[in-house]
Amino acid sequence: RDAAADAYRRALQIREAELGPHHPDVARTLSNLASVHLEQGDVTAARAAESRALQIRERALGPDSPDVALSLGNLALIAAKADDTAGAEQHYLRALQIQRARLGERHPTVGETLANLGTLYFGSGRRD
Repeated sequence: RDAAADAYRRALQIREAELGPHHPDVARTLSNLASVHLEQGDVTAARAAESRALQIRERALGPDSPDVALSLGNLALIAAKADDTAGAEQHYLRALQIQRARLGERHPTVGETLANLGTLYFGSGRRD
């Protein structure tokens, strides 16, 4: 997995140099790097990388972009891994708001996010 993180870091350097630090492709690479960090158990590094990806996507694509919702879902997973149920819920709910508005209530992505939210609630013992 260190090889994966190294490859993403190198890709990040190249993309930042060639496309600029605020390009959506930089955000995609940061999200991939965040996934590797999370898999390695480094929640702090995962959160930092995905938070930067979110900032780039909001700036480049607008606050209601489906790609912003993607980063929010990723941040929710990271928060859940860190036992931050409230933070995870907040990210999932914002992602759902964007997805419903942009994709429609019956889109499979909305269903996936609702399932993730249900898993979060079930795991935390929330029954209300």
